[in-house]
Amino acid sequence: VRSPAFERHLSSALGSIQAQLSAETRQSLAARFQELDTCYPNLGTDPSPGFVEARRRQGEQLLQKPYVPELMVFARFGIPHSLRRGVWVGCLLPCDQGQDTVGELDALARDIGNWDYLTDDVFRQDVADHVACDPEYF
Repeated sequence: VRSPAFERHLSSALGSIQAQLSAETRQSLAARFQELDTCYPNLGTDPSPGFVEARRRQGEQLLQKPYVPELMVFARFGIPHSLRRGVWVGCLLPCDQGQDTVGELDALARDIGNWDYLTDDVFRQDVADHVACDPEYF
């Protein structure tokens, strides 16, 4: 049971500006994400051991020569537990992860502090000028 007083309180608590929220229809979402339809076998929906083994073999084959678009399509239908790290590293870090790459990233992190950006002066000015420095504030 809702009282008029509660309704007034609720409307004032939410504010006078109401957000205009919209959501796509079920049909448009189904058209956009067709691969999530139940007619396609997915690692989480098909419990047969043969399917899991086939996915593992397919993933191992893809990891021999990782190609990001193929790995991403493979990941859409489920990744076996033993291949998750390899597939996600292949998707998210497609460059060679050797010692040279680590050294380059360390050098980049050191050099970032040596460069002044155009916005640095603006940020420094903003931090230096605060309300307490303004004689007209009080």
